[in-house]
Amino acid sequence: MDDNNLRDKISKDIEDKERQYYRNSSDDESGPDNRDRTENQNADRQNSWRRWEIGRTNLEDIANFCRELAIMLEVGIPLLASLELITRRTRKPGLKKVLEDVVSKVSEGTPLSKACESHTDVFPLLFINIVRVGEAGGMLDYSLKRLEEIFMQRLSIRRKVRGAMLYPVIALFMALLVLMVVFVMVVPQFEALYEANDVALPAITSLTISVGNFLESWWHGVLLLIAGLIIALRFASKNILFKRLMDKIRLNIPFIGKVYRDVIIAQLSRTFESLMKSGIPLLDSLKILRETASNYFYGKEFHRVSMNVEKGGKMGQVLDKSVLFPPVMVDMLSVGEETGSIETVLTKLSTYYEDKVDNQLSALSSIIEPLLIIVIGGIVLFVAVSFLLPYWNLVNVIGQ
Repeated sequence: MDDNNLRDKISKDIEDKERQYYRNSSDDESGPDNRDRTENQNADRQNSWRRWEIGRTNLEDIANFCRELAIMLEVGIPLLASLELITRRTRKPGLKKVLEDVVSKVSEGTPLSKACESHTDVFPLLFINIVRVGEAGGMLDYSLKRLEEIFMQRLSIRRKVRGAMLYPVIALFMALLVLMVVFVMVVPQFEALYEANDVALPAITSLTISVGNFLESWWHGVLLLIAGLIIALRFASKNILFKRLMDKIRLNIPFIGKVYRDVIIAQLSRTFESLMKSGIPLLDSLKILRETASNYFYGKEFHRVSMNVEKGGKMGQVLDKSVLFPPVMVDMLSVGEETGSIETVLTKLSTYYEDKVDNQLSALSSIIEPLLIIVIGGIVLFVAVSFLLPYWNLVNVIGQ
């Protein structure tokens, strides 16, 4: 298959999917069709059901699959035999079922990329397109290595972000748990003591006792409300409009939003670099980026970029007008586009932003920890003072 036919095939596959997600991505586009939106929501529900059926397949599973398959192909083991070996060693029942279906199709002569297309809930579009290029160019093992690098880099950033947020979340949870115990078990005892001695209660103490009485009577309702909110958020997260709203909120949170933007740029730069080095043409790489972007608004910008490039324009013409991309990135990509050194520029950009994210996450942790101590300390001080103010009055009365 020559380059033109390969480009046409990739473009067609991507165009079939792009209409499912990116609508209203530019001012001159028509509004979303209600029927299409309903179909998309139904597809989301079907994918969610399939994910529940096959179990949780995470990024590390796919990265390990790419690494193992690349090693086996590199040492000369045929593709089908390699897939069979990996399938036999897979422990997760859901992933094993998917791989068995892939093995069955490959054994019938179906290309690996085509066999994975029916399992987009496990194999992302990025995987399918890079594998397709590797198959066409006879460098499948190299393409799989590139995919492993992409997935492991994303996994590394994700772990760093979670690691930075783990301590604050655990600390807040434990603080709230202790406060619940205090309000439910300790507050009633102090209330009985004060009532028995007819002690006048300050407003701050009355407020604390009211909260304690409410939690003592309705603690089960509070727990059900929290569980309901978690379930509601989980269902809402599958709605495309809710996803867009959350994407917008994340981008605009003070300081954290800046870190979030740099995380996305680091991921997109590394993915863009890998796509170009894998031999995927610029226009098709841009289309893949808009489909695989973790934030809707960045995908929307790449949609505009791809449309401009398709008309013969330059990337920099669109990126320069966007507030989502930093000037240094726009300038470097524009220079790389003019000089034909986009791959080199993307390598430097991805390394720069990965290092920048590491530094920002470290700084975020150093800011959150003392702030958290102040917040928790303030809550503890408020509760302690509310209890001790009338207690000191009681001690004075008894002493007299």
